[in-house]
Amino acid sequence: LKLSVVSYLNALQLYEQLPPCIEMGITLRHLSILNWLVGRTEKAIDYNRQQIKLYDQLEVPLIYEWFTVISIAYFFDGIKRYDSIYFYCDKAYDVAEKHSDTNFIAFTYSNLFVFKLHHAQAISDNNEELYHCISLGLKALGFNDKIKIEHTIRAIWQMFLNINLAKAYFELGSEENINTALGYMEKVESIYDTISFNYSDIIELYNLRAALKSRSGEYENAIMYYEMGLEEYSKNIPNFEVDSKFDQILFDIIDKKIIQSVYDSLSRNYARIGNFRKALEYHHLMTEIETKVFQEDKKNMIALLEADSENEKFDNQISILERDNQINELKIDQ
Repeated sequence: LKLSVVSYLNALQLYEQLPPCIEMGITLRHLSILNWLVGRTEKAIDYNRQQIKLYDQLEVPLIYEWFTVISIAYFFDGIKRYDSIYFYCDKAYDVAEKHSDTNFIAFTYSNLFVFKLHHAQAISDNNEELYHCISLGLKALGFNDKIKIEHTIRAIWQMFLNINLAKAYFELGSEENINTALGYMEKVESIYDTISFNYSDIIELYNLRAALKSRSGEYENAIMYYEMGLEEYSKNIPNFEVDSKFDQILFDIIDKKIIQSVYDSLSRNYARIGNFRKALEYHHLMTEIETKVFQEDKKNMIALLEADSENEKFDNQISILERDNQINELKIDQ
């Protein structure tokens, strides 16, 4: 990781001496994601802002421009800075509108819907926020007949929206809303049956069913769904070669955090039915993952700090060389 970061930082210095180019933006993106992965969110945001500023000077493909803007919204979502999230969602919408691209307008509404849902989940007395979320989710789904995307991608997008609509209705809590949530969960299952693709996010569906059973006191059924979800997830983890080190780190972190959450839920539900041996077993599994994530974060953070330090030394050496050259030029002039 350290060598990767040093290489990106050195490349960035070279690009800064050249006219603005898309390759510099890609380097900034890599540095942004690498810093975000180890918890340096402010640094990640700084690199992302540089990327946005660069792309404002260039004619770049829509996907580069839009993805850069929506990425910074995700960084702000991680630190719960909602005004900044909505600012960059508006910017993402403007980018999609500028290109008159229905697909990316729909994708912007989809992401805004999820950000609003996270916001609603973070506050109490949130019914008004949840209904606003739902209206955004339905608005995004309303683009279904207008967008032009490949069948599998469309199916994944539909499942993504339906799962999150189910979450929003589930949060509302009344019997009527829970029945509506169940309807959206059934839509996810019917769509999932039409694709031949490893969709690991399907674990969310099992987690929702498990949470619903746990909420109504059916702890054994909740356990069944959590364990079915783990089994399904293990079968559906995408099996492909990653393009870079930070992609590998990203997928590893996501996998560990999803499984850690399910282990925690299983531990709690086993305790509720008095099976403390299984509760302790899953608690140990959860803490093992937690420890691994902490150790990897610490190792990656050290690597990034060392890379920054080496880059700073390199900068200082360049500054000294430039100063010496200026002095020599002055001597020659004299």
